[in-house]
Amino acid sequence: KRLQEEEERKLKRDEARRSKEEKERRVKEEEEKKLEAIRIKEEQQERKRQAQIYKERIAKAERARLIQLEEATKLKEKRLKEKKVYDEYIEKRKIERQKEEEDKRLKEEEEKRLKEEEEKRLKEEEEKRLQESQEQEGIIQPEEEK
Repeated sequence: KRLQEEEERKLKRDEARRSKEEKERRVKEEEEKKLEAIRIKEEQQERKRQAQIYKERIAKAERARLIQLEEATKLKEKRLKEKKVYDEYIEKRKIERQKEEEDKRLKEEEEKRLKEEEEKRLKEEEEKRLQESQEQEGIIQPEEEK
């Protein structure tokens, strides 16, 4: 009987020890689950934070790209405007030169015409004087014949 009681006490102690170990194991598992849940939640938060940082960087890069594109467009427009002004200046100078050349040509033609007219007038006067002189000589000669 004593042996039996001792064995029952031993069984109870073993049972209590196993129960305690089982309880500790469950507590430890729950603790590990909680820690795992916390770790997963922290990882998710970190991924969200990294995704937000990535989105912000992409948005900043896109804004910078748009600003550069706008500056390039403005620069192109400025260059086109400058080229247009320059081309207009060149065209104006070309027209002015053509007008100057035309005026010079007309002036030269007018001077040539006036010179030709003067030469013609002088030639006509010379011929008239020569003719008058010949007539004078003709008038004088017949008087000498008298």
